[in-house]
Amino acid sequence: MNNKFIFLPGLFVLGMLAGIAMMSGRAPQFPADTAVQADTTPAPDMEPSPNPFVSVQTPSTNNRLQVLQNQLDQLSQRVEQLEQHLTVMETEPEPTEEVTAQIPPADTLPVNTGIKSVLTVENLIKAGVDPEQADDILRRKNDIDLKKLELRDRATREHYIGTSRYNRELSALTEKDVSLREEIGDQAYDSYLYASGQSNRVLVKSVMAGSQADLAGIQGGDVILSYDDQNLFGWSELQQATTQGERGEYVNVNVSRDGQLFNIWVPRGPLGVRLGAARLEP
Repeated sequence: MNNKFIFLPGLFVLGMLAGIAMMSGRAPQFPADTAVQADTTPAPDMEPSPNPFVSVQTPSTNNRLQVLQNQLDQLSQRVEQLEQHLTVMETEPEPTEEVTAQIPPADTLPVNTGIKSVLTVENLIKAGVDPEQADDILRRKNDIDLKKLELRDRATREHYIGTSRYNRELSALTEKDVSLREEIGDQAYDSYLYASGQSNRVLVKSVMAGSQADLAGIQGGDVILSYDDQNLFGWSELQQATTQGERGEYVNVNVSRDGQLFNIWVPRGPLGVRLGAARLEP
């Protein structure tokens, strides 16, 4: 009787141990709709799994070191590429202003506007102006310039510079300013520009194909002396002249080419040329 009671609990314990052993050795279960394939062949340089039913790939120490070494090599290559890129950026020249600047309209593009000379009595006398008249012109010019400086100083101190009030006061002074060309006439003004080292001619640098200038026969290298019987001494004067009068009406343009004079008729409006400045003896 006692042996029977001892045998049954022992058998029960053995059964429990066998069940636990079978449960610990069983592969993990997945839902029926999930396809999972496990490779039971250990990969090279991989430590084998302690459970023969589950493939757990754990990198060995040597393989982990190899992976880290590969990552370091890739990072080193990337750093070298970045350093080379920075070196190229530092050695490349900065874009010049000629490349990045916006080109003005063709009729308003100056190539060389010359150096603006300071108005002096000596230059006026060289142009043939009477010394007494030259002194008077210079005195009145200096008077207006001084008043403009005082206006700017006052407007800055009273905080109205750039306002409509400042513009009105400045315009009133500008109307009283000396117009040297009107004072001494075109011939003396031309001589004054040349004597003071300033440009005094409008030079055609190039002509746009199909433009009014091209159709009329104006060529690159021509010097435009007058437009609609108005003498020209600067490219801005030509720009202003083309916008006056009635658009499309024909006007005459006097051109100097290789020492010869040509009278060309063109419709008023943009000529389609690129302009420069020249300094020629009157």
